[in-house]
Amino acid sequence: MISQNPLIAVVVVVFILYLAWIILRSLLKIAIFGFIALVVLGFAMNAHQDQQTPQSVFQMTKSWATSGANEIARLIRQNQTGKIS
Repeated sequence: MISQNPLIAVVVVVFILYLAWIILRSLLKIAIFGFIALVVLGFAMNAHQDQQTPQSVFQMTKSWATSGANEIARLIRQNQTGKIS
């Protein structure tokens, strides 16, 4: 039986871990592309609402980046102090 041979058990475990690694890498790629698609969709929906100029797109991008940086800083502070704000 497989369970009685430790070498076969090790090979099976390594193979399962390898398959899990491949699946996780694929899921990470899907998550990254999904995030990019959401950002592009957000820009497209915002651009559909009114006339966009390069300056307004830059301003919108700057606003999104600033709010994202502020949220990351808040989460870091929350993690350091242990307080939920």
